[in-house]
Amino acid sequence: MNAKAYASAATTLQHSRPRLATKEEAKGLDREATQIFKEMKRSWLSLGMVMKRVSETQAFAQLGFRSMRAWMESRFAEQMASAYQSMRAVRALEGVPESELEKIGTRNAQVLVRLPEKERKSDEWVTKAATLPERELRAEVDALIEGKTQIPKEKFRFWGEPVPESVAQKLDEMMAKIGRVIQVDVSERPGRITALEALAATILITPEEHLKVEIEGNDAAPLVLAARS
Repeated sequence: MNAKAYASAATTLQHSRPRLATKEEAKGLDREATQIFKEMKRSWLSLGMVMKRVSETQAFAQLGFRSMRAWMESRFAEQMASAYQSMRAVRALEGVPESELEKIGTRNAQVLVRLPEKERKSDEWVTKAATLPERELRAEVDALIEGKTQIPKEKFRFWGEPVPESVAQKLDEMMAKIGRVIQVDVSERPGRITALEALAATILITPEEHLKVEIEGNDAAPLVLAARS
């Protein structure tokens, strides 16, 4: 490498290495990082409050959507569940000062709203949600719920499959119908679990020959009669 080329390479290498920050620059970067972190931490609150207003004022209709769900699907797509959880948390914590909610991160907010209303809105639990790591907060919430219900916390396992849109629509209608029948809110996770449990119980206690008639129609009826005779 000749002298000119070496000097050029050295200059490029020097430019690729950022110089050390000054004291004032370090303070500025520290403030910027802290501010961004604070905004990230309260993002669930900002989004949830806006979504609550969209729902309560039916703003989605002015935008050409037939329902809040349709608007959410259009705007949030695969992140719709997270967006909905933000709105649910804001509704569940209504009455708690916004200045206190701003101190709570997204995940801790979702843990906090599992508590009964009296506890989740209390100064004690709001402070815990603002200060405890998620794992510790979750453990304390689980312990309180188990103590109140005397029911040990059951392990959860993900259960679901991606399905075509046409099938998804039928499943949504199914959940809405069973929700009306057993009078639970299937827009909330506990309601959906209760609805699925009721559907599973119905299927399990129904004789298979009856299910065959319901699923396959009248063509299966002679087979059922023959099985009984």
